[in-house]
Amino acid sequence: MYRNIKLLLFLASILCLIGLFIYNSNPNQKWIIHNIKYSFQGIIIEKVEVRKGVLSHAKIKIGQKDTLIFLNKVEMVSIGDSIKKFTNNPFYYYKHNGLWHKQVFEIISQDLQNSKNFPKDWKNKCDGEWKEACL
Repeated sequence: MYRNIKLLLFLASILCLIGLFIYNSNPNQKWIIHNIKYSFQGIIIEKVEVRKGVLSHAKIKIGQKDTLIFLNKVEMVSIGDSIKKFTNNPFYYYKHNGLWHKQVFEIISQDLQNSKNFPKDWKNKCDGEWKEACL
């Protein structure tokens, strides 16, 4: 009897783990969706190496706070550039020498586009205005 209960608990644990794996097949997808929804506007005050020799982040002055943000192509921006990212948009824009430039903030994989968590109205944008951010 005790052995049967132990076996049932073991099988139930395995099923729970499988269920969690299926439900959270890619936890990064939630972060990518969050980052697309997120918006900010500020001034670049520093470029930062979070790992030695890898320049990947920018410190941005947003209001009274400094925020560290990962930027694709951080080498393209300069200290003192204005930067903004709009809500529900996978791009960021920076103003360098008086001209606005557009860069991808989040790359959207095909798996994410096919995910049930990916908003339906964004799927259409991947075929059009977001094409350069969608794989």
